[in-house]
Order: sequence, then structure tokens, then C-alpha cells
Amino acid sequence: MSRGPHVVERTVGEQHAGAKLRNFLVQEFRDVLAIRADIIAALRQKHVLVNGKHTLDSHLLQTGDCVSVTVDPLQALKSRVRALDVEVRYSEPGVVVLLKAPGVSQPEVEWSAPALLAVEKAIAAGYLEECAEIQPWVCVNKVDKGARSLIILVDTEEKQREMAHRVAAGQVLFQVCAVCHGSVDQRAVDKTTTQSLKQAAPDSVEVPQQNQAEAQIENEPCMFEYDAWVMYNRFPADIFDHIETRVVKTTRSSTVGHLSLIESTVSRTTHPSLVLRRYMYEIGTPVVGTQNHARPLPNHRDKGALLAITGITMPSLAGSGNSVSVSVEAPSKLLAVCEREAKFYDQRKQKAQQELEKYEEARTAPTDCSEDSAANGTPAADVELVDGMPAA
Repeated sequence: MSRGPHVVERTVGEQHAGAKLRNFLVQEFRDVLAIRADIIAALRQKHVLVNGKHTLDSHLLQTGDCVSVTVDPLQALKSRVRALDVEVRYSEPGVVVLLKAPGVSQPEVEWSAPALLAVEKAIAAGYLEECAEIQPWVCVNKVDKGARSLIILVDTEEKQREMAHRVAAGQVLFQVCAVCHGSVDQRAVDKTTTQSLKQAAPDSVEVPQQNQAEAQIENEPCMFEYDAWVMYNRFPADIFDHIETRVVKTTRSSTVGHLSLIESTVSRTTHPSLVLRRYMYEIGTPVVGTQNHARPLPNHRDKGALLAITGITMPSLAGSGNSVSVSVEAPSKLLAVCEREAKFYDQRKQKAQQELEKYEEARTAPTDCSEDSAANGTPAADVELVDGMPAA
């Protein structure tokens, strides 16, 4: 059954009296006109009426005015999904893996999964079927709002429980890419376990501070309240033993000393980014953007943690028994931050070298200028002075 264009109406309240029409559309018609391009198109195509009449976008509204917009349901749904900037990377009946952009929240991702499938079905059929309100799906793994990451969604709570069981059994692997403070030692990381961290448990841990590139913060013990943290998040007691980390590159930084780009495989948890952030903090190289534990970079203050879930390996729920692998490239922002910090470090090093060369030149310059000094009436550099006058 096809569904054609329909009219959406809103009444202007007292709080919007005197507002311009275009501003009212932005605030009150966000569900059908998701982006400004949709508003501009609706105005140009004469799909917007005020009290049944066409008017300019700068028209000042009054209390009680009726604003109506003629919308195409399929175009409105496509526009709203496009505004979220999410992409389907894998799908099977009742399961999808989405790639979400930074800034997209979990509720928005849960709504976008069935919306994307409805759009794909409508495009294939040529129309949008008459249906009820889109019901959000359920996220299996949690991701940070500010991160560009892959996320698994299922259509029922039963499938969520089944997937959570497979996660707990170690059948689901998450690939996480992150930028960390300091120089991560590959050999030390390979030997690190939950038990070794508990046994070491020093009274201080190396993290960058405000006035030092690399310093120690006292009274912040390693593995502090670890058991309470594990119980609160319902993680296995040996969760750090299920992390495999590879150091991709290490660069210098004029702000924090060193930066390390790492790739980690995390299992047995539905919140891999949280586990990796805690793990890297415990070994003394916290992820950039965890402001409570490390000095922020000058150009990355209050912008979230520099990490992303770039790969997922999981068993199929379709009954085939096959393993599904989904991967994406690491966000260019991670590499750009490392390259920018290395560039700043080289520029600062080059400037310091130039200043040192100028100092050396000035220090070793010839001092035998007695002839020039005599001609100018000034004493030579090697003449001893007493109270500013040549000694007798």
C-alpha cells in the first residue's frame, strides 16, 4: 500500500510570537525537515503555508498562526537518516552492524537501524509502505558519543541476550584503535596481565601534567578500586587478560613528550572502549582525551577520547554457524593528531637549533676590532675598562 505526500501542521505558541518563519521551521519541524537544505527546498517548492497562504521565509509569525508543510514521507525519512550520518556495514535478519559518525548518540543509532532498512526497502519497492511508528532496535555494544565507531544492533531483546552470552563467552572480538600519551613499550604490554598490575600497584603512576611533559601524580595508586569498578560494570575479574595490544607507531610531541598509536583487540565485554581506556591508564599511558587522567593536547581540549571501534568479529545469528568480520579504516583524525604533534615538535626543535646556532656564532665572533674601535672613538673589546674608561 503506497503512502503519498501528506500535510504536517503546527500552531504558533506565545513563545514563538515574532519569530521568523525559517527559524520556526528549524525548531518545530525537525522531525520532517531534518536539515536546513530540506527547509530551503520546501520553501522554494512552495510546500510551506502560513494560514493557508504562501509567504516569505522572513515572515514574522503571530500567536495562533497555523504553519503547514507538505512532506513526502520517504524523502523525510531519507533526510532524517542522512542527517545522522550512519552507514550499514553488515546486515542479516534481525541484526545489523552500523558505522556511526562522531556526535551521534545511542538512542539515535537505535532508531536509525530500522529506519535505514525501511529506506532501503522503500527504494527497492519504489514507495514507502504504510506502517506504524518506527520502533528502535537494541544496541549490543556501547560506544562513546564522540567516537566514530562500529556498533551491533538487534531487533529484539531475546537476540540481545543471545549476543551478550556470546560476548561473555569470548566469541565476539572488538578491534579498537586509539592514541595514547607516552611511549607504549610493546614488550611491556605483552607481559602485562591483571595479576601483574595488582602485584605491582605502585603508589604513583606516570601521567602527563600541566607543567611537565611527563611527571608523576602522587596519591593516585595503580589499580585503585579496581574490584569495585569491575563489579559495577559487570566485567570479568580478569578483563585485562582479554586485551591484545599492538603499537602501530610512536611520535614525539612538544606538549606531552610522546604519543603512541595503538590497535587493540578486546573481548568478553560489551563496552570495549571503557575497558581499553582503563587498561591504558593503569599501565601509565592513558588515552588522549581522558581529561581526568592526562594533560589535554592544546588543539584537542574537551573533544572526547581519541579512540574508535574499527573492527568486529562475531558469529552469525542466522544459523549458518559462519563467523562474520566487519572492519573499517581508522579515523583520519587519529593519524592527523599524531602528524600534527610531530610537526609541532620538529618546528620547535628547529627553532631551538637556530637559536643555538645564533648564540654560538655570537659567542665565537672575532673580538679583535681595535682599529675600528679607534676610528670610532670607542675602546677595543680587549682593553680593560675602569668605571667605563680605559685603564691607564
